[in-house]
Amino acid sequence: MGTVELPPGIDRPKLGPVSTGLGEVFHYIVTSKGYDFTKVTDDERVRKLTELRTIHDWVIKPKLRTVRGVAEVNSWGGYEKQYQVRIDPNRLIKHDLAFDEVVQAIEANNRNVGGGSIRRGAEMLLVHGIGRTVNLDEIRGIVITASNGVPIRVSDVADVQTGHEIRRGAVTAGGKGEAVLGLGFMLMGEHSHQVTRALKEKLEEIKATLPADVHVETVYDRTELVDHVIDTVRKNLFEGGLLVVAVLFAFLGNLRAESRGTNSAPK
Repeated sequence: MGTVELPPGIDRPKLGPVSTGLGEVFHYIVTSKGYDFTKVTDDERVRKLTELRTIHDWVIKPKLRTVRGVAEVNSWGGYEKQYQVRIDPNRLIKHDLAFDEVVQAIEANNRNVGGGSIRRGAEMLLVHGIGRTVNLDEIRGIVITASNGVPIRVSDVADVQTGHEIRRGAVTAGGKGEAVLGLGFMLMGEHSHQVTRALKEKLEEIKATLPADVHVETVYDRTELVDHVIDTVRKNLFEGGLLVVAVLFAFLGNLRAESRGTNSAPK
């Protein structure tokens, strides 16, 4: 945008946020049915919370982001799953390798590569090489280098295992320990009723595709909050009007004077 040439008198466009502080319109929690995290071991708690966070990040979240008017869907709580390569310095020295060599080997053997396209008549075929690793054994089997014709693999210098990212927050719900919280944000200028209603409908569709023991519950809905506020204002105005009528009738003593009093009250 800094190089765009604009006619005189037109301000140069600037980047701005896609959502505001008031864009947080939808909250829901992901839990496991009949599961009380306060009564299990730490290992079991971590395993189950990692499973719930993975389901949210890879199943629920991507589908909710397709809803029209949604800016983003954030995740809180749980443990974000990672495949961790824990390099042993002593084994590195034994094989005369550097840390960067291991990192470069893993990066080079964990990517998809595009190969252009092949045209055949009116058809076009895309060519790409699929090299993403999908499990621990594939990561362990990545070759770093060779010594005297013998390949040195990642498993020779590191322990490869499943772990989780260092987390920066936790969520509890219902007095049963931790849960995973999802937060839906709408785009700036969108109608909150329409976006929230669409999110609720989409969430109901997603529930049918989840494992039987996974429970998703809405805990905050901007539409319900707005409706409650409107109902409260309507109720207060009605009760306030009745109170004014009752007070005027009590002091003036007749309905005709009360009518004149209520008409002149706003003045």
